[in-house]
Amino acid sequence: MLILFYAFSPSYVFAQTENDMALIPAGKLKINKGHGNKEIFVDKFFMDRFEVTQESYKKIIGANLSFFQNNKKPVEKVNWFEAMEYCLKIGKRLPNEWEWEWAARSGSTSKFYWGKEDPKLYSWFKKNSEKKTQPVGQKKPNSYGLFDMSGNVW
Repeated sequence: MLILFYAFSPSYVFAQTENDMALIPAGKLKINKGHGNKEIFVDKFFMDRFEVTQESYKKIIGANLSFFQNNKKPVEKVNWFEAMEYCLKIGKRLPNEWEWEWAARSGSTSKFYWGKEDPKLYSWFKKNSEKKTQPVGQKKPNSYGLFDMSGNVW
């Protein structure tokens, strides 16, 4: 059973389901490809709000080969085929390149979705991560309600 409700906040609006996914709205993604610009229409879709944790991955796949072992950290060292296998086993799919880009940008036209705000509030990177992955969902989400769309494991 799918239950939708809307959460409203001054910083973001997103739809949430019982399995912690966000409804990403349809829109036009502007792409600058070498010799010109193009627009790609992206239809609405659902996307997990958080990176897949090592705990979830191990429960479904039976193994965790991540370098930074911790059940609450994102699974890493997973190739596309292994990610696809996980998705199929839980009845989901990976976003395509344009869906991921649209979701990561969350409607922003700036270089990063947080605009001019402090990047430490939204992402993990070399200077604030101690050069290791961090538990998922510790930073602010983007305007679509998605966490860790820049940094950590991406």
